[in-house]
Amino acid sequence: MEHFSLGRKLREYRKRQHLTQAQVCDGLCEVATLSRIESGKFVPSEPLLRALVGRLGVSSLLFNLPADEGAYRRLELRLQINSLTVGGDFEIGELLEQFKGTGKLDMLDEQWYAKTLASFRAHHGASPAETLAEETAALRLTLPGWTVETPLDDHLLSEGEVTLLNNIAGSLAKAGDPDRALGLSRAVLRYMETHDMAVDFTAMNYPVFAHNLAKTLLCSGHAEDALSLAEKGLDCCAKYGAAKG
Repeated sequence: MEHFSLGRKLREYRKRQHLTQAQVCDGLCEVATLSRIESGKFVPSEPLLRALVGRLGVSSLLFNLPADEGAYRRLELRLQINSLTVGGDFEIGELLEQFKGTGKLDMLDEQWYAKTLASFRAHHGASPAETLAEETAALRLTLPGWTVETPLDDHLLSEGEVTLLNNIAGSLAKAGDPDRALGLSRAVLRYMETHDMAVDFTAMNYPVFAHNLAKTLLCSGHAEDALSLAEKGLDCCAKYGAAKG
């Protein structure tokens, strides 16, 4: 009954947005797999569920997901690593080794690991070009064939994919490609503005992404665009209560 409830809720959110199974699961799993999830015949891994509901603009906290010991340990390590890196601490090599050693990783675990490893290596001497290549390879696990020129509106994106795209924009700038960096950063923000995403993800990330792009625009001599974008970030903070005083 619990498995059926999870799949039923997923199907209800998908139908509410008039999306096909193929649109929601593109690059994440087979249509047949999503069909089995929605019918209660298959329980997705925690990363797959998070990616699916993220594409629907729903928080995964609304779903109960039974997890095995390995999956639970990976979740613990992800939370610990994310907490450290948000605070600027990238001495996470041992924790990443522990994550890799928790058992067979599915594609989305591999994507998160590759993204985080790229950030770790970037803070320990990897060149921007190396980081860009690693982040691009991670994104292509779920978006095969992606290039900077790929229109984002051609896909439904999970929170992890949006975060990776923003990271790639930063790496493009550091690698000496400011025009494509600006184009991708703008596209990421436009996607967040025009697609339903979980409120907690938008509240936490949109102001940060907007702030970073505004700084880049200001340094490029686009003061008016930078100011407009900074105001959008502040509006987001006010809307979601992220700004205190």
